[in-house]
Amino acid sequence: MTVYYDISGLAFRHGPCEVLDSVDLRLSAAELVALAGPNGSGKSTLLNVMAGLWLNYGGHCRLQDREVCYWPRSQIARVVAHVPQQFSVSFPFTAEEVVLTGRAPHGRGAFESAADLRAVKRAMVVTDTLQFRHRRFGTLSGGERQRVILAAALAQEPRVLLLDEPAAFLDLEHQVALWKLLGQFREQGLAVLVITHDLNLASAFSDRIVLLHRGRIVVDAPPAQALTPTWLSEVFHVPVTIGTAPGERPWLRYGI
Repeated sequence: MTVYYDISGLAFRHGPCEVLDSVDLRLSAAELVALAGPNGSGKSTLLNVMAGLWLNYGGHCRLQDREVCYWPRSQIARVVAHVPQQFSVSFPFTAEEVVLTGRAPHGRGAFESAADLRAVKRAMVVTDTLQFRHRRFGTLSGGERQRVILAAALAQEPRVLLLDEPAAFLDLEHQVALWKLLGQFREQGLAVLVITHDLNLASAFSDRIVLLHRGRIVVDAPPAQALTPTWLSEVFHVPVTIGTAPGERPWLRYGI
């Protein structure tokens, strides 16, 4: 199986603050991994380093056996699509034009090609955004914008998806649809790492759950081994009752 990311001893500081400390993580093809932890635990920082946005890290963050800091941005974008927690559009683009920006790593001229348009349409169909392709991005709801941003990432035709809370503004229907879609991407051979606060959806759909606390990974295991009272109490500091959902996966009740 292709290993896309091989991370070892990864460290990152914001001034005097150590945000990541000795992080070890591997991400392979055909794998859906959920990354969870309290606010401020370093989750977004980890994705930013992996996406090649923050290069002054310590340790190793290798993408296809090459340090991320040595990858040109244009080359990373042909392999990795990163959907940040916040995304803004300065121009009055339509939803379709925003999705077209995902084709930039493949651009060979000033105008989009037939292949670009096909990729954009496929991405908008699978994210259920085609119906508002001609609407201005700024007029869309938070959930609709989030799906358009995901469509732009898919239009890149990446091999790796790094998603920072992609379900944050989605209603229940689209949250479940998103996780099912991520499962389909895994079946197609993509490597998917997704930050989430919904441990039940993570349990239901992911292959592994990584719990990050104070910049360190405290557990990296399948849901049944990661979502235990011991680990959850250590990381989240709330009482948790654990049941069993179909497929022998854990199902959590928080705070009681």
